[in-house]
Amino acid sequence: MAIETTQNDIVYRPKIPDIPISKHLPLHSYCLRNKNHPSSKPCIINDATRDIYTYTDVELNALRVALGLNKLGIQQGDVIILFLPNSLKFIFSFLGASF
Repeated sequence: MAIETTQNDIVYRPKIPDIPISKHLPLHSYCLRNKNHPSSKPCIINDATRDIYTYTDVELNALRVALGLNKLGIQQGDVIILFLPNSLKFIFSFLGASF
């Protein structure tokens, strides 16, 4: 793993190449864009509880978060912080913020 330093930041770079992400495509579209899979195909499996979330489940939960953020007055261009452990709530919140 290579380490780059810039002023006060340290950036860790793996040896594998970066994943190209289009700058004109919203993050949620990039994550959920593969429409070749059926909506009922598993997208996330929670190992601890064995709960299975399909692509449709993930998108609907993220949209619910997006609606909640909108009701709080958060709009496109606003900056928010997500302070959550690695969990399904983080995934849904992260994608919801992108919506």
